[in-house]
Amino acid sequence: MRDETYTGWLLWSRPPARLLDEIVITDQDGHTITNRPLPYGTVGTRGWDVTLRRLGFERLGGWMPATGGYVCRIQRIPPPPAGVLARTA
Repeated sequence: MRDETYTGWLLWSRPPARLLDEIVITDQDGHTITNRPLPYGTVGTRGWDVTLRRLGFERLGGWMPATGGYVCRIQRIPPPPAGVLARTA
C-alpha cells in the first residue's frame, strides 16, 4: 500500500491581504486541504516544520525554493497505536 503524499507550501506574507507567512497543504490535484498562518516572528525551517506537525503532517524531503516561498513533499502523521492511547487516557 502506498502512502498518499501531499504538498506543503510556505507562502510569504503579502500585506495588506496576508500579514503573516502561511503554511498551505494541497493534495495531488492541487486542492487546499488545510492551512495555518505561522506565528509572528517564526524564522527558518524548524518553525515551519513545527507548524506542519501541528496540522498533522511531516516533511518527506527538504524545503525547495518556489515562487512566493518554499515547497516540500509531506505525508500525514500516522496516529499512535491504540495501546499508547489507552495508557495516556
